Amino acid sequence: MTTFVFWGAPTFVSVVTFGACMLFGIPLETGKILSTLATFRILQEPIFYLPEGISMIAQSKVSLDRIVSFLRLDDLQFDTIEKLPRGSSDTAIEIIDGNFSWNLSSSNPTLKDINLKVQHGMRVAVCGTVGSGKSSLLSCILGEIPRISGTVKLCGTKAYVAQSPWIQSGKIEEKNIVW
Repeated sequence: MTTFVFWGAPTFVSVVTFGACMLFGIPLETGKILSTLATFRILQEPIFYLPEGISMIAQSKVSLDRIVSFLRLDDLQFDTIEKLPRGSSDTAIEIIDGNFSWNLSSSNPTLKDINLKVQHGMRVAVCGTVGSGKSSLLSCILGEIPRISGTVKLCGTKAYVAQSPWIQSGKIEEKNIVW
């Protein structure tokens, strides 16, 4: 369909233009017709890509607005997490009466009354529906979400690997699946 519009548009525009000239009584001379057709052909590609260009400009503006809002954010508070030396406690992560909010001016915290204790060697799964606060919980453990009240203790080091969806073809017994 796009190819048809791309190649058919100059013909349609030419018919409409020359039809309007005939309707208004403007004389059509060979020189005017040929120069008009050449102009339409030259303008064909720029006009075809105009909507895509406008879309890219709009996307660029949204991206720049996001970058500006990010650069205007306050720096992270480094005192939000109490860091304990490795081996000093059996607890790896502990949150006591934690209240956290992405928007400090909001009366409702993003995470409210969080109590969490993870021992070294435990396997923990954070499950919930979309928008239930899973990523915010991980962000408060990382110290990236502003803490309103409560304490966060971290014994040892931390690492965060963001979710990246990927599909790999093959069978498990082929041993090309990375665990």
